[in-house]
Amino acid sequence: HWPPFFLGLAYEQKGMFGHAISEHRKALARSAASPVMLGALGHTYLVAGQRSVGMDVLRQLEAVAKQRHVFAYEIALLYVALGNSDLAFQWLDQAFHERSAWLAYLLVEPRLDPVRADPRFAELLARVGHASRGPGG
Repeated sequence: HWPPFFLGLAYEQKGMFGHAISEHRKALARSAASPVMLGALGHTYLVAGQRSVGMDVLRQLEAVAKQRHVFAYEIALLYVALGNSDLAFQWLDQAFHERSAWLAYLLVEPRLDPVRADPRFAELLARVGHASRGPGG
């Protein structure tokens, strides 16, 4: 399930949303509905302008998070795509407390680009341990 996930991320960054959605759907099917794969699909729907479908994914992830408390990073990415920085940082803070392994990619995660200039991003980098390098290296 990882190859179509990463291919979907690449297509999304190129603006090839139809291809990205197709690859993320494959990843989701192959992963037995992994929240990571579902979150990637939801993010692509949102950046592609398919807000209602993306919001459905967000609601699904929030419902799962209430039971398992392990998918805050994926939810944060959806709020970034929605342009809601306040909720994105609330969920990123939760991801920090959950010790999400995805926080290791803060410096290179393109889906976080819209919030990099926010002072809260620098604070998060410092808490995770990236303060000495800062964004971009």
